[in-house]
Amino acid sequence: MKLAPRILNALPADFPKEDFERRAIANSDLLNHFALVLTKVLDAHKAEALSTEKYNVANWAYLQADSIGYQRALAEAIKLITIKDC
Repeated sequence: MKLAPRILNALPADFPKEDFERRAIANSDLLNHFALVLTKVLDAHKAEALSTEKYNVANWAYLQADSIGYQRALAEAIKLITIKDC
């Protein structure tokens, strides 16, 4: 199992990275559950974003841009906390 490299690279230089990685992998079930919850939040948001109800809002383009940014942020968080098999 392996953590996203960005997680380990963000640790302070004097921090024991091997210990951190070992503890994270030992708790991969918890982290993967958080990823599952975030995936459900992302899926719900995507379903809402497809709604045509907000087309009449004057700042619709800004709402779309905000929605896309939110989706990207959730997807990135999911990617970062998901522990993958090597």
